Amino acid sequence: MGKDGFGRYPVQDVMMLRALVKQMVEHYGQGSVNKAAAAIGLSQPTLYRLHEGLSGQVSHATMVQLERAVVKLDHRLRKQLLLAIMPTAALRLYRRGYSAWCRERSLRLVRRRGQAWWREQDKPPRPVREPWRVNNINADLSSAYSQARQEFPDLFERLHRFVVRKGIPPERYKVAVTRIVEPVAESSASAYFEPRWMDLTPDQRRRFIKAGITREEILMSREHPQILANVLAAGGDPGKDKIQKLVRSQLTSAS
Repeated sequence: MGKDGFGRYPVQDVMMLRALVKQMVEHYGQGSVNKAAAAIGLSQPTLYRLHEGLSGQVSHATMVQLERAVVKLDHRLRKQLLLAIMPTAALRLYRRGYSAWCRERSLRLVRRRGQAWWREQDKPPRPVREPWRVNNINADLSSAYSQARQEFPDLFERLHRFVVRKGIPPERYKVAVTRIVEPVAESSASAYFEPRWMDLTPDQRRRFIKAGITREEILMSREHPQILANVLAAGGDPGKDKIQKLVRSQLTSAS
C-alpha cells in the first residue's frame, strides 16, 4: 500500500478470481495468456499470476482493466469480480451505503426542495414555473462547473491526477466536483442574493476552486472505500490504527 494512498486490493477469494481470469483468457486469447494479456491491456506476467492463482493482491490499475474486460465478456460476471475482492457483507454495505450516498450527494442540488428565480433586465427577480425549477438549478450547476473548468484547467487536472492515483471511484469524484462548485451555483435559487461565478474576481475564483479541491483531497485521503467496506462489514472501527492492522492481517493471510 502506497504511503500517499491506496495501492492494492487484497484478494478475498483467489479461486473465484482465478476462474474469472480463465474465462477471460479463453474469450480474449483463445486459451493463450499472452494474447489475452495484450487484448485486455495487462502485462503477461500479471495476467499469468492471476491465471495461476498466484496473486494475493491486485493493483488498482489491474482491477480497472479486469473490470472493463469482464463487463465486455458478460456484464453479469462483474458482481463475481467484486465478490472476489470483497466479501458479500462488505459488497452489500459498499453498494447500499457508500455508493447510494454518492448518488444522493451528487444529485442533492437538483433534487432539493426550493425555488429557482429568473431575472430580466431592469426587472426584479421572479420565480420560475415549477416544471422548469429542476432544469434551471441543474443548468446553474453545469454552467458554473463549465466556467470553472475552462478558466482553471490546471486545478481540475490536479484533482483528476489525485483521483486516479488514489483509485477514487467515479461516483465519489462526481460528489467532489459537485461540492466544489455548488456554492457558486446558488444564485438563481437565492433570488440572486448569492454571487454567481462571474461576480467573483479572478483571484477570488482561483482561491475558491483551490480551497474546494484541497478540502475534497483531505476527505478522500483515507484508505480506499473497498478496504473500509471490509473493515465496517467485519464490525471494525474505521480508525487509522485499526484499519492498518486489519489490512496487514489481510495481506498476510492472502499471501
